[in-house]
Amino acid sequence: MEKILLPESSFSDLCQFISDTEGKMVQTGKGYRFYNVETSRWSNRFCLDKMDEDTVPYIIEGIRIHKPGLISYTKECVPENVAGTLRELGYEVRKEQTGMLFHIEENFKISEKDLSPNIEQINADRLKEWCDVTAEAFPKPSEYPAFRMLMERHPEKLAFFGYVEQGKIIGTIMVYKKGPNPGIHEVAVLPDQRGKGIARKLVMAALEECRMEGFRMASLQASEMGRGLYEHLGFEAVSTLVIWNQV
Repeated sequence: MEKILLPESSFSDLCQFISDTEGKMVQTGKGYRFYNVETSRWSNRFCLDKMDEDTVPYIIEGIRIHKPGLISYTKECVPENVAGTLRELGYEVRKEQTGMLFHIEENFKISEKDLSPNIEQINADRLKEWCDVTAEAFPKPSEYPAFRMLMERHPEKLAFFGYVEQGKIIGTIMVYKKGPNPGIHEVAVLPDQRGKGIARKLVMAALEECRMEGFRMASLQASEMGRGLYEHLGFEAVSTLVIWNQV
């Protein structure tokens, strides 16, 4: 089967997730989308679709008008000199992540060693505990208000899973099922529980969820720490997500 890897595919899935999780998209312009955050800790965000000679003036004008807290784009879809322009506008690189895709072949099957009775689907009653674990593991502020809103508005789009030991969640993952490629998010394991293969089991459970729903591809944004695991499992790097924030 021919494999088609498009940077835009991974980025488009992320933008849709941002829209549903963080708030409404309040404006589109040539080359960008602007999201107004309602519940998330993140500031208002610009997502750049494509930056070239035609769109640069519109993007710069939009940034000056809205003053977004964050700006995201895939490095492969914008010219190299965009970095200088954003620095002049008062932004600095916050982090880079690798956009990755996994092809779910027809014969994909989770192995016995990756099956675990410790993995449970998380409902609304345990969502706050789940969010507290992701917050401690990354670390970052809790995203409970945003994910609670997402669960209430779009329950059919997502599945939260936790790795549970002695009644407590110690690892997390979420599958966001919208569009052709579901997104895998919030892969986290508490620091004192790492090195036990928990993250691998969570990712495989998420891929099995995607397969059972009939999807043939899944995407995620990998940190430097997690990229090695994903590559070992068969994910392929397709893009580099660059996130800038106001100085």
